[in-house]
Amino acid sequence: MQYYQLEIESKHNINEILNCTFFKQIGKFWIYEITENVTTDYADFFIQLIKKNKEKLEMNGITSDDITVWLLYEYDQQCSLCISTKNMKLLSDENIELCIDCWQKDSVINFFNQEDIKK
Repeated sequence: MQYYQLEIESKHNINEILNCTFFKQIGKFWIYEITENVTTDYADFFIQLIKKNKEKLEMNGITSDDITVWLLYEYDQQCSLCISTKNMKLLSDENIELCIDCWQKDSVINFFNQEDIKK
C-alpha cells in the first residue's frame, strides 16, 4: 500500500486557511492523505493546493520550511520506488521536501500514537 501525505507544521487552523476538510491533526501537524488507489497526481494536487493558498499561508507565518510531502510505502520482499521528474520538479520549484518511509508488509508499524490523532 502506498500513501502520499501533505504535512504542514503550524499552530494555526490549516483547515480554515486551505478550506479543506479531509485531514488528520497530529499534535501541531496537519496532514492531508491520498492513497495509491486514487487517480490524483499527488504532487500536482498538493502543489496546486499550496499555490492557490500561498498568500494566506504566508500571512499566517507558514513557509515552505513548514511544509513536507511524504511517501509512505508498504512493500513485500522488495522496495522499489520511482518518482517522476515532473513531480520532483513541482516539489523542488516550491522548495518542498519529499520524505520517504518504507516498511516490510505485515510488520508492526505504529507511526503515531493513536491518542494523538484528532479526526
